[in-house]
Amino acid sequence: MRKSLLFALALLSISFIAQSQTRRYVNHAATGSNNGSSWVNAYSNLQTAIAASAVNDTLWIAEGTYKPHATDVNTSFSINGLVLYGGFAGGEGSVFARNILAHPTILSGDLSGNDAGFSNNFENSYHVVWVQSTGNNTILDGLTITGGNANGGVGDPRLGGGIKLSDGTATNLKVRNCILKYNIAFNGGGLHLYTTTGAHTVLIENTVFDNNQTQIYGSAIYKFGNISLTVTNCSFLSNGQSVFYSTSSTGFFKVYNSLTYFSTANTSYILGANSATFLFDHCLFPDDPSANTAIATFTNNIITSNALVNADYSLQSSSLAINAGSNSILTTTRDLSGNTRILNTTVDIGALEYNAVTGVKNALASDYGLSVYPNPSSEQLFFKLNSNEAITSVTLYDVHGKICYHKENNSSSEVEADLRNLESGLYFDSIELSDHQTVSAKVYKR
Repeated sequence: MRKSLLFALALLSISFIAQSQTRRYVNHAATGSNNGSSWVNAYSNLQTAIAASAVNDTLWIAEGTYKPHATDVNTSFSINGLVLYGGFAGGEGSVFARNILAHPTILSGDLSGNDAGFSNNFENSYHVVWVQSTGNNTILDGLTITGGNANGGVGDPRLGGGIKLSDGTATNLKVRNCILKYNIAFNGGGLHLYTTTGAHTVLIENTVFDNNQTQIYGSAIYKFGNISLTVTNCSFLSNGQSVFYSTSSTGFFKVYNSLTYFSTANTSYILGANSATFLFDHCLFPDDPSANTAIATFTNNIITSNALVNADYSLQSSSLAINAGSNSILTTTRDLSGNTRILNTTVDIGALEYNAVTGVKNALASDYGLSVYPNPSSEQLFFKLNSNEAITSVTLYDVHGKICYHKENNSSSEVEADLRNLESGLYFDSIELSDHQTVSAKVYKR
């Protein structure tokens, strides 16, 4: 069954990647031609970039805060079939060169910029992001989504503060490497998934749900209708009542390798109605979750009163979540920070792998047998492939996304890079291959 799950998720991921088309750049601080053609000429307004995009287009969004509107609470970022990548400093040539946590791309519903947690949020957007029925194969990756306040009187304005997936035709949504925090709604504070007519497939991975609230159900996730929902390696921290809620017997709600923790007691964090069912496998809970619901299946889970998670969502050294997940249900080779998953023999539970170390972090790297050595290095660094492909160029970026080194190569499988003129520190490498693929690594200059 797990092999079938992984195969289905792999096909879903391939369909997302294969259909992407035009790339547009967004940077609120850009001062160029404002046409989205490059980082220099990036759109300064995210809504303008979205309006100029067609289904399957990709947006690379630099760090900073972006709001749906200056004053209108009814306006959201309407993401229909687009691929959004955040976490760029501005200047990167590869999504693998991003540092999502160091360069947060924030989509905020706090229109007045005066929120203090949930205080002063009466003028906030109803929904920060709205994925509507015309959007197929939508990806949200590397974004912080915050400040949604779905407090409208009736209907849509009170559903889904952070992200709202609306009714309509078949829609695939992937939320990956994101942080949803301080969103609130009548139902579905962080994420509201709803359909009565179509069948939706939703995958959420390496994502943090932090301090989301609801008046009724689903402080983190609310699911209604024929939606096949898979959650892997996510962290649910200090959310309100009814963290997980489903009210449908169609589709499924499956959670793997994820942790749930509360700073205060919460005795009703899994709820459902209308014959809804859940599966929680290799998860961590603050107390026995079987006391919360009779409609869920629990396997291979950990019960502990303290998940030992730091304020930056990383695991502490004695956390029981370390090496406690299942490799067979892992859907990605990197964690929220972009570091390698499975540092020992077993994947950790949660959005961040404990004590990630220097090394190759692109999933393609293992396919090409990429070696980077010596790493760290003070002078020369070698990139070598153990495959039939060749390296055509190597580009090094600093932590701010600035290009610090570039070398073209005469189609050999090994390249030497001279680091002597670089300052000591961390660098991200984008390695272009002869088959037009890109492999990424990170290295240290001594």
